[in-house]
Amino acid sequence: MPPHADEDFQEYAVYRLRLRELLHLFLLYREVDRGTAQFADFPGADFKALADTLHTAAFGWLASLVDPHRSALNVFPLWLRLFPSRAVEIEEVQISFAPCTKALRAFRGMVAFHGNKSLAQQLKAYQALRNNTFSAPTQQFLDLAKALLAEEASIPGLVPYLERLGL
Repeated sequence: MPPHADEDFQEYAVYRLRLRELLHLFLLYREVDRGTAQFADFPGADFKALADTLHTAAFGWLASLVDPHRSALNVFPLWLRLFPSRAVEIEEVQISFAPCTKALRAFRGMVAFHGNKSLAQQLKAYQALRNNTFSAPTQQFLDLAKALLAEEASIPGLVPYLERLGL
């Protein structure tokens, strides 16, 4: 067995699936928001509403990857174990989310995933997301995630493990 525990590889596989979905959501959001996405089966669609939906889903996915709460995936400790040579960058990105954690968690719980029957609570979560500066930490996270994906082969046994899973 490689030096990393099987549990790390299993957790990484979950993270990798989640990250792929997150990247797809942000890609779709960007193209729809710019007006460059085309959907032949969606004539006359309200693309602003579609962009808002994709934005909601993307930030819900993002929150599950960066939230330090025990019920979230929180990829940072795993990244630190698997990519110790990138510890400074990983910790910088993790720290950049610290001021946003409460708003992201509320948004994930009240809007993106679980929902809330209270319109006031839903609107409060949306407003908190709008009032926080997520652009820089989000872009840093996405850039780092893509870089680490490109470095998967540096971890002995990880690529064959992921291939066996069809990832």
